[in-house]
Amino acid sequence: MLTGILVAIIGIALILFARSITTLIHELGHAIPSLLFTEEPVVICVGSYENLNKSKGIKFGRLTLFFTLNIFNWNQGLCLHKGVTTFIQNLLIIIGGPFASLLVGLGLIYIVRTMNLGEYGITVVMFLLVSAIWDFLVNIIPQTRPLVTHHGQIVYNDGYQLQLLLQQQGLSKQQQQAVEQFKSKNYNKVLDLLKDDLPNKLKTVGIQQIYVESLLHSGAVADAEEQFYHFFGQKKLNSTDFSLIGAIKIEQNEYANAIQAYDRAIYLDYQNPLLLNQKGLCHSNMADYEDAIVAYSKSLLYNRDYYDAFLNRAYALIKLKRLDLAAKDLQQAAAINGNHPKTFFHIGLLKKAEGDNAEALKNLQKAQDMGFEHHGLDYYISEVRGLRD
Repeated sequence: MLTGILVAIIGIALILFARSITTLIHELGHAIPSLLFTEEPVVICVGSYENLNKSKGIKFGRLTLFFTLNIFNWNQGLCLHKGVTTFIQNLLIIIGGPFASLLVGLGLIYIVRTMNLGEYGITVVMFLLVSAIWDFLVNIIPQTRPLVTHHGQIVYNDGYQLQLLLQQQGLSKQQQQAVEQFKSKNYNKVLDLLKDDLPNKLKTVGIQQIYVESLLHSGAVADAEEQFYHFFGQKKLNSTDFSLIGAIKIEQNEYANAIQAYDRAIYLDYQNPLLLNQKGLCHSNMADYEDAIVAYSKSLLYNRDYYDAFLNRAYALIKLKRLDLAAKDLQQAAAINGNHPKTFFHIGLLKKAEGDNAEALKNLQKAQDMGFEHHGLDYYISEVRGLRD
């Protein structure tokens, strides 16, 4: 029995070793061309999707490697870069990761076929070989299911990024500029660039979604809904489409309809923490805090470092007077991003609920001074001041 346990432990150790090595190599495949093509810092995260607060960093010039202390997460990786401007640069950076994984896999196949490594050597190499080929396949095959960072940002796998990049090359110059403006959240500029192409010259799904979302974010909710059904009313909707319907219905304060849309999206993409968080927000807006907590908890099940989900669940817990649990969620949120005004706002709400009006005012005022916007912030500050006086 002890022999079986020892073999299992060694097997787990080899899997962790192989996954961490090949994940790092894959991300270096993205990082090296990023360093060559830009003069900006490049960050590699091994073990998380951008949560640097729980990671240890090693700096090599403009390249910084961040590793989490939890080795069981070292199969996750992300390369962060900026400053890339041309199609070729983007192309080489995207395919750099899969190419590195494939190159390692082919090199290990050559080693296995030509070298006498012995039983133990073959075992280690085979673990690395399988892991490298796995990294290549899961990244080069386009997946529309996104990764969600702890900031709530959507990141797609390399294959889908490559597909979007190639689609973008088929757009007009103005439409390509609109895509870049959309990435920078300049939604009014997007609409200005696309106004001469409306609506029949927007041929690809990507540019259609960008147009609808820009209308939504610029406040033209009715137009966003009309154009959504113009573009997508005759096609089979996917998770992204249902999510966009949900976002439109939220802006129209139709939270029950938004929940229905998010339920359809979640059915098609049940591990997407962003969708579950949005569903929780709908329940919170309807004062269904118990259901909201269930949705937020599921969101955190699929992304244990999701900052907004911790804050939103804490808000629902405060409303239900479960202050000890709310405090734990706010501790988690502060560990992820303790300097964000949203953190101070929610801590202020907790302190207000606890009766600590001095700390409540301090945190709420700090959130306001940092430019945080919330429809109830001024009211909460005036209320706490009144209670202090």
